[in-house]
Amino acid sequence: MSEVGVNSKLEGVYQKAKHIVENIYPRIKELQAKQKDIRNKEELQKIRDEMNRLKRKHRDVYESIIDGTLESWKEVKISEIQNIDDMDLFIRPSGIAEAIACSIDFKTTQLRKIFHQLRSLQYEAKQGGFKPYKVKKVIALLAYSAGRRLIDHKFFELSKELLSKVENENDLNVVVELLEAIVAYRKYYES
Repeated sequence: MSEVGVNSKLEGVYQKAKHIVENIYPRIKELQAKQKDIRNKEELQKIRDEMNRLKRKHRDVYESIIDGTLESWKEVKISEIQNIDDMDLFIRPSGIAEAIACSIDFKTTQLRKIFHQLRSLQYEAKQGGFKPYKVKKVIALLAYSAGRRLIDHKFFELSKELLSKVENENDLNVVVELLEAIVAYRKYYES
């Protein structure tokens, strides 16, 4: 049973996300701070080994969060996401968006560029000009960024899947909300 009171396919993914945010990421940061004060080479090597192990685990869990989210939403329309508890599990503190934000290894600048393009489309749609092909163009731009390694491929997969499902202005608004949460959390972790 979910913390939000409903059994969601995304609950297992949320638990992994919570583990990253509350355990793995803080421990990595703690070890990074600790290694600055260590002078003993053996102790320093132990810390580096633990950090490397945790970073690999962090990466593996991040990838499983993206894969799990994609799997959970495979048969779901975007408009349905906001009507089920998945939106809450995604956006809440220690949730999926926060785990993605503390896991991505690209700059907020790239994330903000994507977000800005979607905000522009959202504005156009509010003016009565929703054009599905423009959403598909954002997917192409994301592919370009992934190809140049400006964003990671897992984030590209998630964004592509979400944007591919956008059929109308309401769907676009839901995707913008989801990405807005990632941008907000990322800004916190990058500072």
